[in-house]
Amino acid sequence: MIYSALKRALLVLDEHGFETFGEEWDEMVIDQIATMSGRYGNLTDATRDLQDYSAFPAGVGYLFMYAAGHAELVACVLEKAHSACGHPTFNKQKLRVASIGGGPGSELLGLIKFLHEHQPDSLPEKIVYTVYDKEAGWEHIAAELAESIETTIEIVLKFRPLDVTGDCAAVTLEKQDLVMMSFFISEVSNLPKAAEVREALKHLLGTIPADSYLLYNDNSNMAFYGYLNSRRKSAGKFDEVYDSDPHHFDVPVPDLDGIFEEMIERFERTPKLSAFALSKLLVRVK
Repeated sequence: MIYSALKRALLVLDEHGFETFGEEWDEMVIDQIATMSGRYGNLTDATRDLQDYSAFPAGVGYLFMYAAGHAELVACVLEKAHSACGHPTFNKQKLRVASIGGGPGSELLGLIKFLHEHQPDSLPEKIVYTVYDKEAGWEHIAAELAESIETTIEIVLKFRPLDVTGDCAAVTLEKQDLVMMSFFISEVSNLPKAAEVREALKHLLGTIPADSYLLYNDNSNMAFYGYLNSRRKSAGKFDEVYDSDPHHFDVPVPDLDGIFEEMIERFERTPKLSAFALSKLLVRVK
């Protein structure tokens, strides 16, 4: 499910890239992948150059390199949590889900894979999926990815601007059943506008309603989860229902054929399907 959806989306987006940028397209994506790879290794440096996701080649490069691994990690953590403690449970016909710093919406793929594999006879009729992100350029890519998912569930995609270095008082998560943060805290916890980020996260976490879930996946550096933990303690009570120690996560590698095989040859890169990660599933308590 994850790879078939990504293949369909990448085919359309790659064609658009060629039509827009011509022969320069491949080199533009290659440059963006190299830049991302370098900057992700320096996330604890507050003086680092920030990754710019606004350029279309950056979005496609990210989707090719990282979306499959992030989606599989979401599905894996939800599966392990459900096996260990019976959470999460999604019994609503209309499920509201949000991704903070969600970019292309890859977390949705992982959630839908989990639902189809673990509650195939009680799937929600509709998922209202909201991506909150600073970069408006992600909206087109997220829409293409959502349309590429083969499922009986109706998917309603919403894209909302969110910059945690600014005023987030008008943003609320009060209707969400599940809020996901994948490799987001590591991107924002060391930004120069530290006070603004802390206040924004405290506000956002404080608006999550009782009995709703918060899924956290990120770099295994405990400083990142410690940062989130401080914010959520100041925002109200959350119980940990699943806790993974830092672990090496490897995605069972499928046949990377079709557009994946073609892009691997053109970009001289292979999608990142492993990570040393830390994962948590929390539930908001009344």
